[in-house]
Amino acid sequence: MLFRGWAAALRSDSARVLGDMREALASAEVACSPSDFRVYYEMFADVYERAGRFDEGLNTVNECLAHAEYAGRVYWNAELHRRRGELMCAAGADPSAVTDRFENALTDARAQMRCSSCCAPRTSLARLRLDEGRVSDPGRMLTRRLCRPPPPPDLRDARPLLATTP
Repeated sequence: MLFRGWAAALRSDSARVLGDMREALASAEVACSPSDFRVYYEMFADVYERAGRFDEGLNTVNECLAHAEYAGRVYWNAELHRRRGELMCAAGADPSAVTDRFENALTDARAQMRCSSCCAPRTSLARLRLDEGRVSDPGRMLTRRLCRPPPPPDLRDARPLLATTP
């Protein structure tokens, strides 16, 4: 029901499906499947943004981030920080505060060595900098360094040995 509501919001009137999504989220909470809540709340925030209800979207993201920290489930935090930045940008927040949110998203993705999670915040950051006139070629900014987490310790240890192999 939650995914159906989100898909409907992507196709049509976002505000119309929020009630259905709330009902689906309440059902998920009763079923006690907390591992997916971050995804659900991010979807909710996306629909709030599409409906122009930025404060409610920000409250949703803030609540979810607090819950994630409390539960120690920070896997989805990069996307939550990015969504927070998008909501702040849409609400007309100071660009430096929005930039901080996108940078937080990149930091979280890199810390978890999740290169796939770096693309969305990097794209959001490039779009913001283009809008501000701070970058003329966002494509170059994106391809320059989408995500380069530090190599894992075992690879760092292996590199000197690989260099000595004939």
